Amino acid sequence: MENMSDNMHSKFRGTYFIHENVLRLSLITRIMAWLVLGAFIIEWLYPISVLIYQNLITPIPLDMKVPGVVQSLLINLSKPFIGGLVFIILQVVGQMLLILLDMEDNSRQVLRYLAALKK
Repeated sequence: MENMSDNMHSKFRGTYFIHENVLRLSLITRIMAWLVLGAFIIEWLYPISVLIYQNLITPIPLDMKVPGVVQSLLINLSKPFIGGLVFIILQVVGQMLLILLDMEDNSRQVLRYLAALKK
């Protein structure tokens, strides 16, 4: 038990977080962004394919079919737009975690440098 506490104290860098956990969280966030984008694309492709299939086999006159198809396409375009926004937000969050880690590391290096200059 004492060996574990010595190991924990030797890795303590004066932070309130564990560096590896933040890296892991950033990776998970970026992977989730791709999964969410894929889910939104699949959710968008299914109604579009059903719409195309229904319009190919139904014998409705063209002047009645076009407004309905255009309206359905416009309504269905909101899904990939929302999915793209969620994707961008999750990617930004993942990158911001990495930027914050770099800022923390750089500030520690500057403090070490300034402490060395004082000596």
